[in-house]
Amino acid sequence: MAKRILLDISTLARASGHADGIVRTLRELAQFALLNRPEVVFVFYDTEAGTPRRFNLKWAEQVAVGSAKIDTSYFPDPQSPKQRFRERLPAPLKRALLWAQRPRRQLYLEIERLRLKEGSIGRLAEYILPWLVDEKYARELTMPDGGRRRLLPHDIMLEEPLVLAKSDVLILAGSEWLATYEQLVRPADQDRARTVVLCYDIIPLLFPQFFLKQNREAFRDCFHEVFPRADLIIFTAKQIMADARTYCAAKGIALGKSNIVYLGADFEPASEHSNAVLPAGLAAGQYALFVSTLEPRKGHRLLFEVWKRLLAAGVPQGRDFKLVFVGRQGWLVDELIDEMKKHPSAGVSLIMLSNVNDVTLQRLYGKAAFCLYPSLYEGFGLPVIEAFRHGKAVIASNGGALLETVGGFSPCLDPTDQQIWYDTLKEWIENPKAPAVFEQLIRSGYTPRSWQLAAADFFDLIDQELP
Repeated sequence: MAKRILLDISTLARASGHADGIVRTLRELAQFALLNRPEVVFVFYDTEAGTPRRFNLKWAEQVAVGSAKIDTSYFPDPQSPKQRFRERLPAPLKRALLWAQRPRRQLYLEIERLRLKEGSIGRLAEYILPWLVDEKYARELTMPDGGRRRLLPHDIMLEEPLVLAKSDVLILAGSEWLATYEQLVRPADQDRARTVVLCYDIIPLLFPQFFLKQNREAFRDCFHEVFPRADLIIFTAKQIMADARTYCAAKGIALGKSNIVYLGADFEPASEHSNAVLPAGLAAGQYALFVSTLEPRKGHRLLFEVWKRLLAAGVPQGRDFKLVFVGRQGWLVDELIDEMKKHPSAGVSLIMLSNVNDVTLQRLYGKAAFCLYPSLYEGFGLPVIEAFRHGKAVIASNGGALLETVGGFSPCLDPTDQQIWYDTLKEWIENPKAPAVFEQLIRSGYTPRSWQLAAADFFDLIDQELP
């Protein structure tokens, strides 16, 4: 039987809002496969049936570019170890309960069905749909360019469940750990397809204190099964692979066949965002920028403590300089956010922004004096590449793969050493020539690795390792 390559795009089909690194990676792999790998079959993991289902190719293409997403209300939540009440009900009762719990969403989905019909009824449905989009759904369904992302019923987008063969290769490159675990473990070993797992990092294993209990336990249980069972594990950096090997050795876990593929970073030309306006209170060259979800390991606490010391010394005031955090609120940071909001610098020299669109974000990068990335540990560090793409130097940490990502084009500091961050930030604020040295290095020597090359290497490696 000929080998089929099955790319699980469940994470991509569920995604909405600003794309994180995993969504971006999966999107690029899917788009490359659509253009260059006709043997790739796009699948969604049906958590109720316990098997992958093939995407209708038309909808797979729209999911890959981010213009459509699947409604997953009917399916169990793959990230939750606990079963919701409606998931224990037979199908007719489950549908009735969904109408009772989410009437607006169910009505929206039914009108989407009508929109797909030809003629006047389809045009009428297209006219009605925007009236059903409230603020909540606007956040979910608005694309970065302002267009509307389609939310479609799962039975329209998906075909029948697939019967997997031993010759198949199933690629798991998303963020749904429990679904990954199920696809690897539930089939009998002698019957299951060969599996490829793209491992971005093992941060919940190394720093469990930074994660909610149910999430870290789900991640641990999944990867304790994934490491020995996967036919190929692809890591995104040498350091991540080395740390995984060290962890497995300490736990007595057999790490399967593994290799490395570095991720890509393609961006639109910066000039396309030249007409975007900076948020109120910010001036070009008068702020340091840190782009990241607010979560414990990212280093917001470190920068906040350093910033308070700098303010006490009068350093930012001397140049009317500001510190800008951009990112949504994550987990286990309520106390820190409350402290920052109550501090006198909040909204004055410490600016916190969320729900920033892509155009404004690129403007923020382009007009920053320099960027910051003090994360305790990273599997890649895409914001560093985004900063380099704009010619901006970055004061980064040396955690995880960041030394590989930065590649000598900016300094990498110990993320636990507050004093060295204070000294370096003070120098860069007071002396613009300090970051300028690194900016010259970036302009003269930095070339981002393209996604075309990264995706080609990814699929070529699979062909090589699993012929």
